[in-house]
Order: sequence, then C-alpha cells, then structure tokens
Amino acid sequence: MVSGEMGNLVAGKLVHGRSVRVGFDSDIVVSNSLMSMYCKCSSFGDCRKVFDEMPQRNVGSWSVFLAGYVGFGKQSFDQELLGLIKCMQIDGMKPDGFTISSILPLCGVDSRKWPDYGGELHCYILRNGLSFDVHLGCCLIDMYSKSGRIFKGRRVFDQMRSRNVYTWTSIINGYTKNGDSDEALSLFHEMQVKDGIEPNRVTLLSVLPACNSHGCLRIGKQIHGFVVRKVLNCNVSLSNALIDMYSKCGSLDLARRVFEDESFCKDAISWTSMISGYGLHGKGKEALSLYSKMVLQRISLDTITVVGILSACGRSGLINEGLKIYDSVVNDHGIKPTVEICACVVDMLGRSGNSIEH
Repeated sequence: MVSGEMGNLVAGKLVHGRSVRVGFDSDIVVSNSLMSMYCKCSSFGDCRKVFDEMPQRNVGSWSVFLAGYVGFGKQSFDQELLGLIKCMQIDGMKPDGFTISSILPLCGVDSRKWPDYGGELHCYILRNGLSFDVHLGCCLIDMYSKSGRIFKGRRVFDQMRSRNVYTWTSIINGYTKNGDSDEALSLFHEMQVKDGIEPNRVTLLSVLPACNSHGCLRIGKQIHGFVVRKVLNCNVSLSNALIDMYSKCGSLDLARRVFEDESFCKDAISWTSMISGYGLHGKGKEALSLYSKMVLQRISLDTITVVGILSACGRSGLINEGLKIYDSVVNDHGIKPTVEICACVVDMLGRSGNSIEH
C-alpha cells in the first residue's frame, strides 16, 4: 500500500476501515497488505490484530507477521520466536525463503554461547531445496559474518549462481568487519574486474574501513577519486568515512581537505572524526581549535566527541585544557561522565603524573 511506503498511518487506517465496510477484510491478499502497511508505519500492535482476526492464513501471512515481529525490538532468536515458527508449521505452513530471510538477522550471535539457530535455518534451506536468491544469500552471509564465521559466509557466496552488487557488498563487509582487510580489498577489485559490477555507496562504505592503514592509502585515494567522479562526495556518510580513512592512514592534510569540502553538509560525526584524527596523531592544538569552532557553531556534542577531544588533550599534554573541557561538557552541556569519559580523564592525569584523591 502507498500509505505504508509513505509511513502514513492515518491514511492506512482509513483504507483498512474501507476494506472492512466493503467486505474485503476477509481476503488473504488484502489482509497481508494491511499487515505490511502497519509494520511499515511502526504499528505492530495493529498488525498483530489483523493477523489474529484472519479467518485463513497463507505462508505470506505468517512471513509478513514474523518479519514485523522481528523488526520491533527483537535482539536475538529466542524461545518465543521459535514457538511462533512451530505454530506456523502446526498451521500447515512451511517457512519459505522470505520467512527465513526475515528471521536470519536475529541469528548473528556467537554460536559457542547460544544455540546455532542460523546454522539450523541454513540446513533447513538446503533440505527443502529453497532457491538461493540474492536476498536470502545476503542474509546468510551477514548472519555468518556477525557470528565471526566469515569462512561459512564465503562458502555461501561461492555457491551462489548469480551475484549482484548487494551480494558482493555483503561479503566485502563481512571480511572488513572480521578484520581481514586484504581479502576485503581483493574482493572489491575482483567484483569490478571479474564480474564488471560497479560499487554503490554502501559498497564503498563497507570497503573504506579496510583501507585504514598506511599500506592501503593508495587504494583509499583511488576510492576517493571514484567517489568524486560519480559525484558521491555530497553524501555525508561517505565523506565521514573518507575523513576517518585518511586520518587512520596518517594523512591528516587530505582528511582536512575532505572535511572542508563544501559539497556536503557536515554533521556531528564529521567534526568528531576530524577531531579524533588530530588526537590520534598527537595534534592536540589543532583538535582544540576545531572543537572550539564546533562549540561556537552549536553542533550537538555526544560522548564520542568528548572522548575524542579528551584523548587528544591527553596525548598532547594539554591537561588543563582537557580538564576545562571535561568541566564544561558535564556542567554546561549536560553530558553524563560515562566510563569512557572518566577513563580519558584518568589517563590524562596519569600522563601528567598527577594522582587522584578518593
């Protein structure tokens, strides 16, 4: 429904009311569409009500309901979800590819601590001959990547008959997240040369963290060039990733050049990334100058920003400046002194040789 795509709950309820008055509410397709609309409008309670009142359901009904259930506050696969899947089977319905792909995001946990539901779902896919479409394949790759089993994600990737930019992005992101930058960069190259697939914005965001070392600066510059050629440098997320990449590669001049590029609208992450970059390389005065500009422009501060500037002060021996900032963010900006912030203060005082009295 258009109202669902627009997130217009009021219009969606009007359509629902109209369908009840004309007797369409008993139609499975209409009810499934209504559930989908309610989920997209963040109203899972209404979705559940439609589901409970359906005289008949099909696999699509259960799939939409489970997708909505997973999307609202669920952090991991639990017994309640397992019970719903059993109810679906008791109802005579077998989970299909859409059902499985809706559940898989909850299975990305360490299988040594929790039951390996993801592996069981993978076995179910193979036993029942479900087609390995792109979406289902990406979900499996992501699930294995999140649980630290990228080798199994790679096995899924290698077995897929057709791949697109989303498939390649999933496996590249998996290797990056699991610390194998060399393989991530190798796949990024293979994606373009072997399959002739052009990376999209998400692919670039996935591969840029793999360039966070001096040895990969050349590749990072090539990716930056691609971003500029495709006029993607107006995207704040990509620009922030470039700032972070250049900073971690030790090229602060290039990071600052990206930061000062007026083609994108800087957010708090942009400022924090640049401040943290200066701090990482002991450029405390530059970090302080940028932090002062950030405060003057009334850019919202958060814990990460505070940790970044306090770390910069600590590494550069700017103890008095750091303590003043700590006092200001707590008393003037209302930021609570988290464990990370307090650790920075302790580290700062430790570097100066001062002790803390209890």
